[in-house]
Amino acid sequence: VALPRAVPVIGTAGTATTLAAVQLGLARYEPAAVTGLRMPPAAVAALLARLLAATVAERKAIAGIEPQRADVIAAGVAIFARILERTGAPVFITCDRGIRWGIAYERMSTGAPAGAS
Repeated sequence: VALPRAVPVIGTAGTATTLAAVQLGLARYEPAAVTGLRMPPAAVAALLARLLAATVAERKAIAGIEPQRADVIAAGVAIFARILERTGAPVFITCDRGIRWGIAYERMSTGAPAGAS
C-alpha cells in the first residue's frame, strides 16, 4: 500500500490525547492544551521508550496518564510511533474533538486550502 509522505498524522481521542497530556506534563487534563499540540516523531519515540521502560505502577504516577490507562498506553503509543515511522510523517498533531476538527485545525495552522490533500 502506497502511503502519502510528508503529511501530518492527526490523532484523536484516548491514546492521542493522553500522549499529548504526558508530553505537556499535565496533572489535570486540559482539552485546549492538547488540541493542536504538534509533536515530532522523535518526541513520540522518546515517550514510547519511557513508557516501555516503566512498570504499570510507575506509569500510573506519570502526569497525564489516567491510572486506568496505565496498562495499555504503551501499546497505543507504539501504534502511533509505527504509523509515524511507516508514513514518514513530519509531525503528529493531537485533537481532543475528532478527526474533522483535527484536519480543520491542521489546515488553518498551515494555510492549506480546505480541500487540499
